[in-house]
Amino acid sequence: MLTASGKVRCLFGTDGVRDVANRGAMTPEMAMSLSRAYVWWLTQNGFARPHVIVGRDTRRSGSMLEAAVLAGLTSAGAEASVAGILPTPGVSFAIRSQRVQGGAVISASHNPAEYNGLKFFDKNGFKLSDDDEATIEEFLEDHLLDQWRPTGASVGEITHESERYGDAYVEWLVSLANGINVSGASPLVLDCAHGAAFAVAEEFVRRCRLPVTLVGAKPDGLNINDGVGVMYLPHLAESVKEKGAALGIALDGDADRVLLVDKFGRTIDGDILLWVLARWLKARNSLGAGVVATVISNMALEEHLALEGIPVFRCPVGDKYVVETMRYQRSALGGEQSGHIISG
Repeated sequence: MLTASGKVRCLFGTDGVRDVANRGAMTPEMAMSLSRAYVWWLTQNGFARPHVIVGRDTRRSGSMLEAAVLAGLTSAGAEASVAGILPTPGVSFAIRSQRVQGGAVISASHNPAEYNGLKFFDKNGFKLSDDDEATIEEFLEDHLLDQWRPTGASVGEITHESERYGDAYVEWLVSLANGINVSGASPLVLDCAHGAAFAVAEEFVRRCRLPVTLVGAKPDGLNINDGVGVMYLPHLAESVKEKGAALGIALDGDADRVLLVDKFGRTIDGDILLWVLARWLKARNSLGAGVVATVISNMALEEHLALEGIPVFRCPVGDKYVVETMRYQRSALGGEQSGHIISG
């Protein structure tokens, strides 16, 4: 795949590198090599001894690949903090709040349990650009990388910070909910897809005293996305109707996608969410230049927002392209029909 500047990417797709775990592009050897190349990229961007936060989802292969990523990072001289099982947005939050130089998430998102993946982040908690990923691939072929072997005190250290990062992320989520009156609130159902959000969601619901029933919150390493989450909304719809809930919320394996169902079990996709949120933000003068949507978002979204005087900026499919376009257009809202919703 060619980048905008003409570089070639073979391993990286729209959301990192993915494959069946322990096969192809997602072996421990490849994860370690990619992590070493990523540290080399960080050093070329001015970080002599970068600090990198590593998170993962609940897949059985996650701990295997985590070990390889940590070995790659530290063998290249980086400091590595283990965030453990944490949603992708939680890793991005940790990177920014801790002011470290980068991050990595081991996850295959909505894919079945036998898959896994690896994606890298910059110091601002954003996914790397296509050109940056292409550069990392180029570094894999660079003989200097093979010769670059720090020793002694120059080898990186590993620290385990899962509890601290998880608690800090929940604390931030709770702060966003402060001021919301939950007394008399209608019951909700939250489907965690047996994925990375299960522990964070449980603690958030407990601390906010929300009338929320959690489903898909018992991961066993092999059941992630299996008949639950955004990939199987009938499970959520059935739970909503069974509980008499007003709304159902579904996440995916790494909790960076969200779709809803109403009390009748009807799907509320990303386009509808963008329409609702855009009007809400505009009423508060917090929308910015408009809304960013991908090329496959429904034209009805654009037409309905036009009636509200809200422009829509189109971008390629992929949440990182949504973010890039939001930053360029100075928009505070963007997303995809599939459920990637970004605000900020």
